[in-house]
Amino acid sequence: KDLSEIMKRVSLPLSQKPDDEHLSFYEGKVHGLSFFSFAYTRMKQGKGHPDSAGGRYIEITLDKKKNFDVLISAKKSKKMLKIGPLPVRFESESIAFNERFEISASSHPDALTLITPAFIDSVNLLSDDYGGKLSLYLKDNKVILYFDDYPSSELKLAKPITASTLEAFQKEVLLPAAVIKALHL
Repeated sequence: KDLSEIMKRVSLPLSQKPDDEHLSFYEGKVHGLSFFSFAYTRMKQGKGHPDSAGGRYIEITLDKKKNFDVLISAKKSKKMLKIGPLPVRFESESIAFNERFEISASSHPDALTLITPAFIDSVNLLSDDYGGKLSLYLKDNKVILYFDDYPSSELKLAKPITASTLEAFQKEVLLPAAVIKALHL
């Protein structure tokens, strides 16, 4: 098999949605914006044993197209976004944010209209509240988020359902709404 063709299909943004029969797939609208979200697992060969990680993917369709691209990547992530840095790299005003994330964009002045102090606080809050290593990509009218190493929760009939597992499941289902609200999309 030509792996380059397979890599193109899994590069972001996705060319098609995953199977909506998948247990972790959620699709809907929140505040007038449509989204879909699913849990993913990635496995690659490591030193003597497989290296696996899981996470959560969210794609939100905005009502207006942006004329610039922005990529915010977690520095200590496995780099699930298969997009190299955009042409203009820069840092925010927040030293703590710059220690956690790398920012690049197609246009620095346009990116600054999005990356405000409130936006930076929101990204930090989402990353802290939901765990995992958050990366975000804005292109045209899509916002794509990866919560790499996200502690995804599934309800399984083989295990007893407790209040904490139900709460974790509910938090995961409501994650797209939390993202839309926090980022003021």
